[in-house]
Amino acid sequence: MRYFQKMKNRHGFTVLEMLLQLAILLLLVTITPFLFPWYSKTQTLIFAHEATQYDMFIHDIRKELKHAVAIKPPIGNNPILVIVKKGNEQNKVLLAEYRYFNQKIISTSTTVGGTDIKVVGVKKFSFRYEAPYLKIYVEFSSNRKEMTELVIPFIDK
Repeated sequence: MRYFQKMKNRHGFTVLEMLLQLAILLLLVTITPFLFPWYSKTQTLIFAHEATQYDMFIHDIRKELKHAVAIKPPIGNNPILVIVKKGNEQNKVLLAEYRYFNQKIISTSTTVGGTDIKVVGVKKFSFRYEAPYLKIYVEFSSNRKEMTELVIPFIDK
């Protein structure tokens, strides 16, 4: 009887508990090196996707600015507005508006009557027009920053 009372008063781990903890630790140590390459590939894919979206966005702006007749610079937090000639017709003018909303850069066209999401995962976004330069700043959620400077010598404010 005394033997069982002594067993109840013991504190510590049994050999079985120690072996179980050791097995779990070895399993985690074995799996960990395989997680790092997966993580780095995921980061690379995210950065590549962001770069592709940004390049397409800049390409679209350049394409619209080729036919632009006027640009309205942003006032405070207002978006920049680019007025574009539609084809060879002088009377039809397309107004393209780029704005930042809910971590997205959105393009709105009044003539076409639609909205297009250009870039997603954006933390900060701003345009600045200082004749003859149009500067575009984008900071992504991954803290990657992009800045593009376009020369636009023929546009009136």
